Amino acid sequence: MLDLHILRLVLPSAFASYGAGKLKEYDYRKTALAHGFTINRVSGDKLAEFPIEKARPRSVYYYIFMSSTSILGYSICNPDAPATASASVSVTRCLAAAVGVVH
Repeated sequence: MLDLHILRLVLPSAFASYGAGKLKEYDYRKTALAHGFTINRVSGDKLAEFPIEKARPRSVYYYIFMSSTSILGYSICNPDAPATASASVSVTRCLAAAVGVVH
């Protein structure tokens, strides 16, 4: 029984990490393409010249929108349970990670 409990805690974290990594790779590729950089997986990229400040916050707006929407939705449906509203952010983050894994 303990093994299933640990899996319930570990699997969402693993999926979230994997999904966030894939999303960051996507942001990196899009930023490199927009600024004329070529991605070289063998010898590496010239990161000293790469505009990392443009690539990092590219997808933060998706997380803000999903978190805000989930908190607002749960707050309207459950006005007497504020902890449920904050827990909805965790559920939304896990769902976003699952979508990232599928795509």
